[in-house]
Amino acid sequence: MKSNDGYLKVAAALGNATTTDPYFSNVSLLLHMDGSNGGTTFTDSSPSPKAVTVSSATTSTTQVKFGTASGNFGAINSSCLTPSGVTLGGTD
Repeated sequence: MKSNDGYLKVAAALGNATTTDPYFSNVSLLLHMDGSNGGTTFTDSSPSPKAVTVSSATTSTTQVKFGTASGNFGAINSSCLTPSGVTLGGTD
């Protein structure tokens, strides 16, 4: 999957990723990890949203680069899982 992390993150933070990122249609999973401190809902904002199961991971408002929070995977065995059979990424 082609990506330009800085470009996509800035466009997403501005709320216009679909109109400014020419590769947005190729995005497989887009988790902003926004929300209140200690949140456990990570919504997929990709063109084809997937269900995401969170295990021991939370959102944190202590250190934020874009949006309202960041993902905190500091607990043992923290993870975000997608259903089996879901393909992430591409061939490039």
